[in-house]
Amino acid sequence: MSDPAWESDPTTRHEYRWWDGEKWTEYVADDGVQTLDPLTGAENLKPPQSRSSSPTRRLAGTTGQSAFPLDHPVALASRTARFGARLIDMAVFVVLTVVLLFALHFTDVRPIPIDEPYDSDSYEAYVRSLRSVIWVLIAATAIYEIALTALKGQTIGKMATRIQVVRAGDLFQPELGRPPLWGRSFLRWALPTALGLPGFVFPVVGQVLWLLCYLSLMWDRERQGWHDKMADTFVVQKP
Repeated sequence: MSDPAWESDPTTRHEYRWWDGEKWTEYVADDGVQTLDPLTGAENLKPPQSRSSSPTRRLAGTTGQSAFPLDHPVALASRTARFGARLIDMAVFVVLTVVLLFALHFTDVRPIPIDEPYDSDSYEAYVRSLRSVIWVLIAATAIYEIALTALKGQTIGKMATRIQVVRAGDLFQPELGRPPLWGRSFLRWALPTALGLPGFVFPVVGQVLWLLCYLSLMWDRERQGWHDKMADTFVVQKP
């Protein structure tokens, strides 16, 4: 078999398709911009006869003839790896919540004991305490998600599954491993959080919207959730 290379797409649907040395893959490129186009298995494609020239992607916002060769496909993180990372992060949140509630138990901001007599004052104190806990938890998750993503491109869950967040504009640059920095990291956290907040007022609605935000990568061709698209980021397999 020939060496792995970008070759002219034998399906003619795209400009280039990645030949991995043994078979045609789902990675395609047009004008140097990589996307995914899975094969159905019914195409009956033949191996490449000769290596074609590697496509290039001109850098947005640059002048002159500067362009980097697109000499390999960028492996997008699998859906399994992304949901595994999310489950690990949720486990981290649960531990964080337990620790926080335990710490607040020894302060004036705590839920009232269940065996205390009910009265309006105790109920109002309970509501204030609950609101304080919710806002502290939101702040804690914001620090966790935004700071780790901005500084490392990885939360603890993504570190465990060896995936990372990158800016769309960096997919084919030598600085692929650069984190997406603060603005994009905030947007990736803010959208699912904003969608989930109505759940405190309208049960189920917020939880469904929050879940759909993350599930949306299941049917997206480039495996981007709504939060990825809003922040213009991709999640890739870490080399």
